[in-house]
Amino acid sequence: VLNLLAILALLLPQQRSAADKSPNWLLQVAGNPLIIASFLGIVWSYWNLPLPVIIDRALTITTGITLPLALLAIGGLFSLERLSGDLRLASFSSAVKLILLPIFAAILLSLFQVKGVDFGIGILMAGTPAATATYIMAHQMKGDAELAGSIVMLSTLASAFSYTLLLLLLKIFGI
Repeated sequence: VLNLLAILALLLPQQRSAADKSPNWLLQVAGNPLIIASFLGIVWSYWNLPLPVIIDRALTITTGITLPLALLAIGGLFSLERLSGDLRLASFSSAVKLILLPIFAAILLSLFQVKGVDFGIGILMAGTPAATATYIMAHQMKGDAELAGSIVMLSTLASAFSYTLLLLLLKIFGI
């Protein structure tokens, strides 16, 4: 669901005129590799299909390098000059992601009477840094990939502090 919403958030603002509001964006969403992979994963999981050994081994090896490789790619394209121009927006976005979203999650989880470990997991999941896929999707959808990369870098760096604070607060409250 989040992948779909992120792709829609990148695509819909590009629809400038009435002529652009064709169902073409629906084809872009349906053809997005992230959406296709997510859909196939859900179907595969639902039917509880076993993975062939060779694919399982390849995926196990690949998953270990995915995050470092994505961060290296973003870091290689990172521009301090560009960040200085986008620092306010990147900082605001990172603060929303790392501070406001966990607070909002805590309120929602409390309203739904979620308690204990489930509550803590929900808070920690809400407080994760921006996903590296954000940069890739922004680039693919012709969005502001440099800003997305800045948000990923800044939120990843700041998450060392915000996650520590979240864990401390969860411990203080006995969760």
